[in-house]
Amino acid sequence: MAVYKYGTQDPIGSYCIEVTRQPDAKGKMRIVKKVTKYLAPDTEAIIFYLTNYLPEEFKSKNYLNNHISGTLRTERHMDLSNLSDEELDQMENLILKVAEKIESEKE
Repeated sequence: MAVYKYGTQDPIGSYCIEVTRQPDAKGKMRIVKKVTKYLAPDTEAIIFYLTNYLPEEFKSKNYLNNHISGTLRTERHMDLSNLSDEELDQMENLILKVAEKIESEKE
């Protein structure tokens, strides 16, 4: 029994036709079965192709993981005059909870 494979290339994968041949009574090879299979694309090959042929759009990037600490200040003025006293109290409580959480994570 012999199995032959041939396929067509597709950017989203490949199709492979497996042909199984067996000798008949006279010894001549005959096709007894054909099966079409879908082969998933090779993602590493796609990455290699894109980084080599379209380097400006697809660059291999090495990211550094740095721990950054410090204070971040933003200058943004918001008009809170239209908020009720209850809403201002809720906002203050939320800010205090966030500040406490930040302080506890530093320890």
